[in-house]
Amino acid sequence: MKRIAIIMLCTLMLAGCSQKTAVNISIFCRHIVEMAKQEGISFAQAAAKTRELGVNGVDFLVTLDPQYMEVLDSLGFAHACAVNHIDFSADDADSNFNATLAFCKNYEFSRLMVVPEPPVNPFSTEQLIQKLNGLCEQAEGLGIEILVENLDNNRALFYNTAHLEHLFAQVPKLKHAFDTGNYLYCGEDCLVALEKFSDRVGHVHLKDRVSAEDLSCPPVGDGCIPMAEIVKHLQGASYTGFYTLEFFGSKNMLKSTETSVRNFRAIAGAN
Repeated sequence: MKRIAIIMLCTLMLAGCSQKTAVNISIFCRHIVEMAKQEGISFAQAAAKTRELGVNGVDFLVTLDPQYMEVLDSLGFAHACAVNHIDFSADDADSNFNATLAFCKNYEFSRLMVVPEPPVNPFSTEQLIQKLNGLCEQAEGLGIEILVENLDNNRALFYNTAHLEHLFAQVPKLKHAFDTGNYLYCGEDCLVALEKFSDRVGHVHLKDRVSAEDLSCPPVGDGCIPMAEIVKHLQGASYTGFYTLEFFGSKNMLKSTETSVRNFRAIAGAN
């Protein structure tokens, strides 16, 4: 009996060691749109190919054709994150907020990443903070989480850790869409930033870079960003959300998607 118990215990231990991690992989809808153009196929065909490769979620820009959403829904894509670009200084900013939140509610997105456009009118960081606090309050009542990413644009009102730290301190309900490749833009260490903002991460963009000198985006895992360390940190912090593949500018979206999924699954130990 003792020998049988030991064998059973060893079997369970081996099974545990070989067990793979389940991960949620998303992609920007605009990547699928571009893939369809590059391959000379319909959006539905490109979306089906993307789904077959193992992508199960989508990040959707709210200004895109709603028919894309219908196709994605028919293929079983999860609604990972909605995205909208907003000029918070514009006279119609509030109506834009309301329309964006209505979109999220209608399509059952629980996460919305807002991308503040460089203001057309004179606008301060404190005014942005006031607007974001109001938007977070509105969204919370609808069960929607508001996120911002570390933008790779020095015209933005925030793009580095100092700016984001101030923003998060002033907008307590705001979450971080952590972009793995954008801290390199401002010369900062993404792992240091991840450690700093770990409790704020609500969504992840997997963006690789060729180098500090060449910021173009190769497939995930083929560049200089320490993806393995980032994913290990997130898994250790019990992050269970979506990892969104990002490689805007790719000349071969289909190949970039295939390579990125394969590389990421290997990095994450995914099944």
